[in-house]
Amino acid sequence: MLFEAMTLTPIFLFFRNLIKENDAMNNAHKSIPVRIFVNGIRGKTSTTRMIHAVLRNHYNTVGKTTGSEPVIIHKNGDEEHIKRVGLTNINEQIRVMKLANDTNAEAIVFECMAIEPSYQKLLEEKVMRSTIGVITNVRFDHEDVMGESLEKIAESLSNTMPTNGILVVPENIEKLDILQQVANGKNTRVVLAKLDQVPDGYEKRFSFMNFKENVTIVLSIAEILGIDKETALNDMLKTKHDIGKGNVYTKIIDNKSISFVNSFANNDIGSLTLMLSYVEIPKTNKKIALLNHRKDRMRRTYGFINFLCRYGFDTIVIAQENDSNIIEKELRLNGYTGDVKVLTPESNHIQELLKLSNKDRNTWIGLANIKSEFADSVMRFFETY
Repeated sequence: MLFEAMTLTPIFLFFRNLIKENDAMNNAHKSIPVRIFVNGIRGKTSTTRMIHAVLRNHYNTVGKTTGSEPVIIHKNGDEEHIKRVGLTNINEQIRVMKLANDTNAEAIVFECMAIEPSYQKLLEEKVMRSTIGVITNVRFDHEDVMGESLEKIAESLSNTMPTNGILVVPENIEKLDILQQVANGKNTRVVLAKLDQVPDGYEKRFSFMNFKENVTIVLSIAEILGIDKETALNDMLKTKHDIGKGNVYTKIIDNKSISFVNSFANNDIGSLTLMLSYVEIPKTNKKIALLNHRKDRMRRTYGFINFLCRYGFDTIVIAQENDSNIIEKELRLNGYTGDVKVLTPESNHIQELLKLSNKDRNTWIGLANIKSEFADSVMRFFETY
C-alpha cells in the first residue's frame, strides 16, 4: 500500500522517470551547449519567444513555452501544441529535452513551467542544468506556494538559477540583493540588462503588448552569445505572440465602438498597471471590467479588489463561480458604487456584455485569469468577429 501511495505523488513519478531517462538527460547536457531557462512572475512566455526568434537564425534552436497553452517551438519557428492529459506534469519537460537532443539542437530556451519551489529546483538541477538563466521580474503572485513577501518570492525564483553560469535580469528588478547573494553561492555571474540599450519606442513595434524590460533581457543574451544588436532587434520583431498576451482590439458593432484590452494573463496588480499605462483609454469611454474570477484562485481575486474600486470602472462583470456574490459584497464594502453584473454559465456572455456596452465608445478590460470559457469566449469574439 505504501508503494502504491508513493507512485501517486508527482515528485515520485518525476524521480522514477528521471532515473529511467538519466542517460538521455546527460547526453542532452553534453550535446546542447546553450541552455536558457526563463523564470519570473510575468513576461516569461514573450521573453522566451523573443529569445527563440533571435537564436534560431544562429543555432538549431528548440523552444518551449507554457503560456496560455504549452507549445514546442521548432528551429524554423513552426509551433507544435502539447496535448496534456490532466494537470501539468514535469515529465513534459523531460520529453521536450529528449526531442531537442534527438533533433541535434544546439540551443534550447524553455519557460519554467513549475510554481512549486522544489519542482523548480528539480527542473534546473536535474533536467535543464542551464548555462544562462533569466528572471524577468519579482512580483507578488502565488504567495501560498512561493512565499508571502517579495524576499521569499525572489528566493523561490532563484531555484532556477544556473550553477557556474550566467543570470540575466533587468536592471530595475526588485530584490536584486537577494538574487545576487544566491548567485554568489552558485558561482554565477549576474548581468544587469540596461533599459537604455532599447531604442525609444521599440517595444511598441511588436504585434503584442511588450515592455522594455523583456526586450533588454533578449538584447543582453544576444550580446553574451556574440549576436550583434541590430540583428537581434530585427529578428525579435518576427516573434509570434502567445494567445494570452495583451492586445487591444476594437470593433464597431451596431454603430458603437467596443475596444477590448486583453489583460487576462496579467495576474498581479503590478503587471496589470504597467500594461494599462501603455493603453490610452479616453475618459468618455464606458469602462467595463471583465473579472475572470476562479474559485481556485480566490486569493488572486481578492488582490484585485482595491484596484477595481479605485480605477474608475463604470461596470464590473464577474464570471459566475459559487462565491461570486462574496466578491460583489467585498467590492461594496471597499467602496465600489458602480454597477456589478454576475454572468451565469448558461448566459450568452458576449450578448450580455454588448447589452452593457450602451455608450458610443466602450472599453472592456479583461483581468485576473486567462483560462476559462468566459475568457475564451471574449478572445474568440474579437479574434474572429
